[in-house]
Amino acid sequence: MGLREGTEILQRLARVGRNRNIMAANPWRDTPLRFQNTKAGRDHAEEAAKSAASSFLDFIASKFNITITAGIGLLAVNWATPILYEKVYTQKIIERLENGVLPPPAPPAPLSRDALRQEMHSLMQPERPTRFFSLILGPPGSGKTTLIRAVCREMKGGVGYIEATPCTEDFGRDLGEAFSFKLEKHVNLFNIVTQTVVGRKTLDIPAGTGRLSSLRRSCEALHEAATEYRKAFGKPFVLVVDSVDRLEGNKEVLEAFVQYATDWAQDGTISCVFVANKWDTAIKIMGNHPTQSRAGPPLLVAELTKKEGLQLLSYLGLGPEFASRGVDYVGTSLLLLERFAGLVHATSDSYGSRGRGRGSGDNEKVLSIVKAKLLELAALEFESIGAVGGDDKNKENQPIVEALKAVLAAAGQGVSLSMAELIKIIPNAEMRRKLLSSAILKYDGNTRSVGFASKLAEEAAIQLLGEGIKRNK
Repeated sequence: MGLREGTEILQRLARVGRNRNIMAANPWRDTPLRFQNTKAGRDHAEEAAKSAASSFLDFIASKFNITITAGIGLLAVNWATPILYEKVYTQKIIERLENGVLPPPAPPAPLSRDALRQEMHSLMQPERPTRFFSLILGPPGSGKTTLIRAVCREMKGGVGYIEATPCTEDFGRDLGEAFSFKLEKHVNLFNIVTQTVVGRKTLDIPAGTGRLSSLRRSCEALHEAATEYRKAFGKPFVLVVDSVDRLEGNKEVLEAFVQYATDWAQDGTISCVFVANKWDTAIKIMGNHPTQSRAGPPLLVAELTKKEGLQLLSYLGLGPEFASRGVDYVGTSLLLLERFAGLVHATSDSYGSRGRGRGSGDNEKVLSIVKAKLLELAALEFESIGAVGGDDKNKENQPIVEALKAVLAAAGQGVSLSMAELIKIIPNAEMRRKLLSSAILKYDGNTRSVGFASKLAEEAAIQLLGEGIKRNK
């Protein structure tokens, strides 16, 4: 064997030894099985990574889709909520006005006063729509409130009754609360206040808000609601404001509310009916130029007829003699007749007659005591208008004193004082209204003359002012 061949054999042996050492350290290297296992592991790892990545991407996509869907849903709900709320509220407020805001139930009035009741019905529900608001005027105790409440209850719906209370501080707020306009805001689902719901939807009148501001909000809310009511029923909503005289303490509120009533009358959405006791209030409502205002002719609530006066006293428990004497003495003022009946019953307790009278002697004693008490009250009425009192007061109200003396002198001659003569004596219109609004004098529109409202008023005038006045009777 030559050198070359021996060298090749040694090289082969060296390679075999080296390979055995490597195999001893890592027997799977570069073997077919090792290669297959390595490839399978790598493929499995790649598949697992791809699966994890796909799952993660699917998770992200699903969450993204949910977020997008929720966002679109929230936007849709936020957009639709005010529309749905307005629709529901509109229907609710129409039902509110349709059912009306009625006065509380009350027992039947002792007198039906059918003619006057029918006049009130015609005023509040005219056969043809008018573009005017209305005024009902009458002295305290004439039965206005009793009748107007009865008429409102008979209408059952389409009418709102509100009374200015003696302690009214914020009429606008009272008006809003009467129609259940409350504080409420539309808050969307992102908790962002997007709209303050006012007017047709709801009303926000925090306590302490200025009177004119609360009046404006209430009137605007009522007007928008009445507009929907008119669309639904084809007629104006009727708003009755009783005892409106009590708003005179705040001139701005009264003037602003009358202006709202004027605007409503013009557009035919709300027909206002003001109920007042005093001519002063009526003048403020009608304005200085009544023929140019939106106020219709006032409905005057006259006193009772003699027949109605007798019926009332009979209803109040007086016998025929007391009833006849009462109507003859105090006249037909509902308030005075009720006062007369109360005094008769209180005085009759001493005689056990309960107003029925056991004999003419007892009746005269009772009537004498009752008359004395009524004259004391009448004297207070004379003092309230400045007809009697201190020298300074008499000097300021001297025209009233002179007018009463003139009426007393005319009554002594069996006649009445003409209205023209009264105007000459009292040129000041406000002072004349003050006198004629009292329970002392009564104006007769048929003869345009002025006389005493009752024998009670005439007797009081004789006692207080009659010195030196010539009388034939």
